[in-house]
Amino acid sequence: MKVLVTGANGFVGRYLTQLLVSEGFEVTAVVRASAVAQVTSAHSIVIVDDICSVDEWTVAAKGQDAVVHLAARAHILHESGVDSMSEYTRINVEGTKSIIEGCLAAKVGRFLYLSSIKVNGEKTVDLPFRCDDVPRPIGGYAISKKLAEDALMKTCAAGRIDWVIIRPPLVYGSGVKANFSRLINFAQSGWFVPLGACQNHRSIVYVGNLCSLISRSLVDKRACGQTLLVSDGRDLTVAELIREISKASCKPTRLVYVPRFLLSVAGTILGMKNQIDRLTQPLEVDISETTALLNWHPPFDVEEAIRLTVHG
Repeated sequence: MKVLVTGANGFVGRYLTQLLVSEGFEVTAVVRASAVAQVTSAHSIVIVDDICSVDEWTVAAKGQDAVVHLAARAHILHESGVDSMSEYTRINVEGTKSIIEGCLAAKVGRFLYLSSIKVNGEKTVDLPFRCDDVPRPIGGYAISKKLAEDALMKTCAAGRIDWVIIRPPLVYGSGVKANFSRLINFAQSGWFVPLGACQNHRSIVYVGNLCSLISRSLVDKRACGQTLLVSDGRDLTVAELIREISKASCKPTRLVYVPRFLLSVAGTILGMKNQIDRLTQPLEVDISETTALLNWHPPFDVEEAIRLTVHG
């Protein structure tokens, strides 16, 4: 199968490209001209600098059996305002529409879109998120992801191309940045970590597990027309996650119990309220429909995934 991967130079894209090549797919990586050197494992590379150019995407997608669309304007915690929303719309919505139109013109058979669990919402209350929940996206990034999903389903409604949507929670693995990287640094520093009171469960997904599901969804007809949720299959509290990272790092666990409201106050003072909120709020994902539908299970358990992440 010939597969075109957008965002192939990104965190997920690099892992996915390597996995697909190892599994016998013929992979073409799509990158901007400035990122060509960052792609090493694809069979070929296509440069697309204007994500909204239908003509460029038609040429890029010619002869491809499937497209995996990973490229996106990522979620930025401190970003807000009209300009931010316009960029999310331009790249995540209009860009996705252009790629879909190019795929239709090139007669691509399947389009897999990597969305986000943020389409469901920022936190769970009583029950884990399910694929059939009423979407409650908050903020420009999540709203743009939902609009892109809508565009995909509407454009492909005539059945000219099969579509699959996957909504992952936080993705981690070797080279991960942002909050997960900070947790690793805290756990390895030997400092006392004030997160012992964080008993909220959060779903996360190892990049190897996410890419395994993407690979399965490219070839399994049962994935067509489905919105799939994914995680590692075992949710951890933040305190448990710190313990697992410390264990994988052969470091002592130094968790300190600090009430959540004090963490929130400290986050406000330090300008890190959004990060603290995400650490202390529950976000659980129910992947039972995904596993039952595709007879798929995450190939990496949490302990192994964290160990691989810590040791690179």
